[in-house]
Amino acid sequence: MSVFTLTESAPHRARGAIVLAYGFRPFFLATAGWAIVTLSLWMLALAGLTPTWLAIDLAWHQHEMIFGVFGAAIAGFLLTAIPEWAKVAPLTGWPLALLVGLWFAGRGVMILGIDGVASALVAAAFLPCVAAIGARSLITQRPPRLGLLISLIGILGVLEVGWQAGRIGLLAIEPTFIALPSLAILAALITLVSGRIIIVVSQFALIAEQSTRQLRAEPASTEIAAWLLLLLAGVLLLDVQSPIVGWIAFAAAAAQIHRLCEWWIGLAMRQSYVWPLHAGSLMIAIACTAIGFDGLGSSLSLSLIAHTFGVGASALVTLAVMTIAGLRHTGHDLVIPRLATAALVCVAIATLLRTIPPIHDTYFRIMLGLSAALWIAAFALYLASVGPALLRPRIDGKIG
Repeated sequence: MSVFTLTESAPHRARGAIVLAYGFRPFFLATAGWAIVTLSLWMLALAGLTPTWLAIDLAWHQHEMIFGVFGAAIAGFLLTAIPEWAKVAPLTGWPLALLVGLWFAGRGVMILGIDGVASALVAAAFLPCVAAIGARSLITQRPPRLGLLISLIGILGVLEVGWQAGRIGLLAIEPTFIALPSLAILAALITLVSGRIIIVVSQFALIAEQSTRQLRAEPASTEIAAWLLLLLAGVLLLDVQSPIVGWIAFAAAAAQIHRLCEWWIGLAMRQSYVWPLHAGSLMIAIACTAIGFDGLGSSLSLSLIAHTFGVGASALVTLAVMTIAGLRHTGHDLVIPRLATAALVCVAIATLLRTIPPIHDTYFRIMLGLSAALWIAAFALYLASVGPALLRPRIDGKIG
């Protein structure tokens, strides 16, 4: 039982109690805040402006984006979805505070570069704990179509453990080798989440546009797309040297395109709570297509592929989901504020700037700087537009 007593008539609860009233509140704030801090520090590191006692290098950048920023977003989404899908009480109060504290502890271990088994366990524990919370609800309540989602979080947690084992030398693994398979798993999670949300938000969009179209999305299409991404992550992790990698990647891209065809709702797609989900799936398809060509012998930049997965798909869909959930679960109508729309546009443009192949070094540096500035601006705009709602009680007086 939570130590905080949440009642519908408690509009003046302490700020800490409000933030710990539901999982999306602290973790969506943490996602946006750490997205700004992490990329700011990385850009300073590239310019040689960070102090030497901070362990900021490429491995840190990759890890903190995947397991820090997106790890917090995954936790926020799952801890909000489970009570609704499994009909169980949400994690609140001190138990939630401990989980948030574990996430912060992991950030401290990584940025300070603390070695040792104990520190590695602290850094690696967060996602397995999140997966365990989901697994408990899965075992006790058996909610439909939740098993694959929780399994993917568990797999991402295992990859985090492998990353930490490689970081401290327990395993002969180069941590950065785990980055691309982890991004493929993250893309599979994005695929599942967007597949569930698109059905709801598309109906809102069709009503808003007074359209007579109907969305006919098959859940099996989303699950097949996620399984193919999981298979792709597996062959990437095993470093399979065969054209089969390319064909699996092409199949994963085709599955995303098939979903986009199912999701087509005409002009209603222009709503800010719809188009980012489409754009995210398109970015996954592009990244998979690039891996396909690379697997069949065309040498392509793995950095551009990784950023298509990370900035283009994961960040765009994550920001959209945080906006939708942040509004709906605080009692607001699904009307995206202009600043939040601007945030989504910033991420979309940042993706284009970061994933266009560089012509020369000067061009690359300019595009990198502009992309980073837009990324930082996007999450700052999210905090400015949706952040206040996460710090206040629900406007409809309900618990949450």
